[in-house]
Amino acid sequence: MTPVWIIYVTVYFCIISAQSFLDQDPLEIMDVRNDAVTIQWHPPQDTVNQTTKQRLMITVVRSSLQTSKSSVTVNVNSETQMYTFTNLNGNTTYRVSVEAFEKDVSLWYASNMVTTSLASLTWLPPPTDITLLDKTNTSLEISWMVPVIQDTLHSAIINQHLVTVYEFLPVSKLLTKKFSVNIPVPKTTYSISRLSPGCVYNITLQAGTNYGYGNMGWAVFSTLEKSEEEFILKQRSKTPNSLTLIWPTQWLPSANAKFTIRAKTLHSPDNIEKEIMNSGVGESGKQAEFVLRNLHPGSTYNVSITTFVAGVSENLSNIIC
Repeated sequence: MTPVWIIYVTVYFCIISAQSFLDQDPLEIMDVRNDAVTIQWHPPQDTVNQTTKQRLMITVVRSSLQTSKSSVTVNVNSETQMYTFTNLNGNTTYRVSVEAFEKDVSLWYASNMVTTSLASLTWLPPPTDITLLDKTNTSLEISWMVPVIQDTLHSAIINQHLVTVYEFLPVSKLLTKKFSVNIPVPKTTYSISRLSPGCVYNITLQAGTNYGYGNMGWAVFSTLEKSEEEFILKQRSKTPNSLTLIWPTQWLPSANAKFTIRAKTLHSPDNIEKEIMNSGVGESGKQAEFVLRNLHPGSTYNVSITTFVAGVSENLSNIIC
């Protein structure tokens, strides 16, 4: 006998009571941006037909800026029930209110509080020369240059740099955010700790004020592998299609030892994958360096240097550039 399967499907329905509508906020915040707030209000039905005018007001409650205008008043007609306040300051708390009148007699009043979001400051360029000073298996120490602002008024209000750390996942080529931290001006170095060995991190930097952040600069670095004990291979400079690499002369087993440098694309904005291998020989009495050429602009590379210690082991060091 063929078994019979009975499938149960349960569906839940929710009936909204009339009381839910009665509990509706009389003054709702519909949209909040760094420079604008949209409100909608719901006056009692018994006052709607009597209303001849309405007065809207937005007042600064708390702000990081010194502003000469602490409140703005707008008069609208009796039918209006939605309005957008513009030209506001970012990261500022406002009280918004609506008052309905019959001629000069107040019929109804409602208010609410709202805080604008942090502003996107298009005039503020990103920090430059993001450099890796040192690294271990679990940390990266970076430095950067403060953006140059010609306008002294703008320059005076820059008081912080926002450092955000993302871990790069090579298999999916996606970023996952680890944390953000604000570094007060004038400090331009930071040691990022609690990282994982042998992992790649995308680090972004933005100069900021009390009410917003500027354009973003970024760099990609990796922590040392568990087997590495010292930060060997370093980037001295770069162009759109080349990298100048340096390392301690004593790292080679001899002054004239051979070495091999490999570069493999980790990420490319144009999805152009490249793998380059070059060999060289150390020169006695000179700085150990090598210029890696024919790279693709805007790409990130995993660069390694290898040398052989005859009859013993292989020396290896790598860097993300």
